Order: sequence, then structure tokens, then C-alpha cells
Amino acid sequence: MLGDAGPTRYLPAVISPRSGDADGPAPLDELIRLTTTPIGSAVVVTVAGEVDLRTAPRVAAALQDALASAELRLLVVDLSEVTFLGSSGIAVLVDVGTGAHSGDRARPLVRMVAPPGQHVVTRPWAAMNLTTVLPLHPDVGAALDA
Repeated sequence: MLGDAGPTRYLPAVISPRSGDADGPAPLDELIRLTTTPIGSAVVVTVAGEVDLRTAPRVAAALQDALASAELRLLVVDLSEVTFLGSSGIAVLVDVGTGAHSGDRARPLVRMVAPPGQHVVTRPWAAMNLTTVLPLHPDVGAALDA
């Protein structure tokens, strides 16, 4: 039965950016931080922040830059500080990890790092059964030693 106020009206939800304010989304530097650390013949790329449609190209560029080194034998992608991982980010990581765009060049090994409690990464990884293709290592040391 309808009350005296009349029928309930549903208004569309207003979707705002995850980060930023009323003026729009936050600048990329506030959403994502990428750090590249060479360790012998390995390079560790640490990804911190949101990896989504907007930031995935920046992640892809950093990983491709790391892979371009002729003496690189191992690329470790540390996802321990990722706060959001969207499908675009997953696609970039899988492409890099599986060598989808490697051409004929011999590729270095690629290992991904996400501690077991890093559910932002581990849940979609498990749901998509990516652990069989790109296992997640619990920390950088384990990835370097594997």
C-alpha cells in the first residue's frame, strides 16, 4: 500500500571517481606509482596504487621499458602495494607475464609478487585461474630465488 507521500521514486546513482574530488579524477601521479629497481640481471618493478583503464598504459610502458634491457634475465612485478586491480590491469600483467607481445626476441622470465593477504590481487588472480599461468610469489625475495 502506498503511503500519503505517493509512490517511491528511484533516482539514478551518481557515480564519482574513486580518487579525486568534485573537479574530476585525480592526476595519474596520485593514482599510480611505479618504481624500477635493478638487482643484478633482474629488475623489480614495484606497482603501487590503482591499476585500471586509466593507469594500465603507464604500467604497460614501465614493464616494456624494463623488458627492453638486453641483459635482463628476470623481471619481477611487485603488486604488494596495489589498491585496485581492474580488468585492464590484469590484461597488461598477463600480456607481459606470458610474452603475448614478445615477437621473436628471447624473453626474460617474468614473476609476479602478491602476498597471500593482498586480496585486491589474489582474489581476481584465483577467480580467473591465472595462478596456473603466472603463479604469485609471496614476496620479492621468493620471486628472485624461485
